[in-house]
Amino acid sequence: MEEANEKTATNSTSAVITSINGQSVESGQETIGFADQNGNLVIIIAAAYGFSAETPSVTYVQPTIEKIDSNKNTKKAGITHFYQLQNVDGPYMLTIDSEVNTTEDDYIFTGDYKYKWDANDLFFIYGELVSQEVFEKALSKGDKVEVSYETRIDNHSTWNIQVDVTEDAEVVFQNPVTSPLTFDGYSYDISGTAQPGNRVKVYRNDILVGTTIVDNKGYWTLGSVSLLQEVANSFVAYQYTPGKDGINGEGAVNENNPATTTINEGAFASTQIDLNDKGSNGLSISDTLEFTFHNPSYGHEFKKGLSGTITFNDGFGKNAVVKIKYIDEDTLQIVEFVSTDVGFNYKASLFVITKTNGIVNQDHMALSISGNGVNSFVENNSIN
Repeated sequence: MEEANEKTATNSTSAVITSINGQSVESGQETIGFADQNGNLVIIIAAAYGFSAETPSVTYVQPTIEKIDSNKNTKKAGITHFYQLQNVDGPYMLTIDSEVNTTEDDYIFTGDYKYKWDANDLFFIYGELVSQEVFEKALSKGDKVEVSYETRIDNHSTWNIQVDVTEDAEVVFQNPVTSPLTFDGYSYDISGTAQPGNRVKVYRNDILVGTTIVDNKGYWTLGSVSLLQEVANSFVAYQYTPGKDGINGEGAVNENNPATTTINEGAFASTQIDLNDKGSNGLSISDTLEFTFHNPSYGHEFKKGLSGTITFNDGFGKNAVVKIKYIDEDTLQIVEFVSTDVGFNYKASLFVITKTNGIVNQDHMALSISGNGVNSFVENNSIN
């Protein structure tokens, strides 16, 4: 790559350029240098002589780079910040007045001073001890922080957010991932996401079933939560900032907008199955099966595009296995006979489904052919 001649200027009386691509240059606000063979230009900026934290003219600089050997295009380099480190011990009540909080480097900047913390320090939100990571994620512009500040690294500073104006991440159910969800079982792993360090309280049908703390990555889980059988289990989740608590969402971050999800507990089953015998030839290819599902309010429907097999018994001990395909939310069609017992009665007025494979609903629940409220009899209303 051909080297480009570059002109760099800080446009600031509070900073100077001291180096370009590792080569020292005479301090000043403007200089000319060359990009390296890869087209890179590394600029080192320093505070100008006489820069004072008490009367700063700027707190940061962003150099302008101009290509002077061609069409003189310009672009902005990275920002360099100038912070005066607070070197006086004492209690401080800080109001975070800047969007630029460089927490990844273990300090915050407010009121023209940089305040550093280290591994010896203790961190609180509303007086509740939290990890440094949780504290950093909670800190934002507008917060008020009470600091017992120690300038020596081997001493313990304490940091306590007394007013947290951070907009908390929304509390969300991730498991179950859909709502409402149909499910047949006695318990379910309930989990989700929310603001790190917050407390999440979960209610099932208005009864508290668990409380947990959101981890540093924003995840929370209650593990296996018992389900009420054959009813809709309606879950509601509230989140509370550290030090806050309440009943039924009182005082929660999302008091008026709780996270909700529903698990409709009960089998995916039918109460009636009708055979549409299109040619009046008894059970045959192209016939359709129409299902009326158990618990109609649950919204059961066949998974779109499913294919599987159904085993029919003719009532006299003879079986036929057929392959079926999806037609619509409650209808399947016979597309092939996989196997048939000798003597099977194709024209029986009543068949019994004894086995299914791959017949599932929208939540991948397998069709149940036994149990309370289940009807696996197939009525052939076309046979006179």
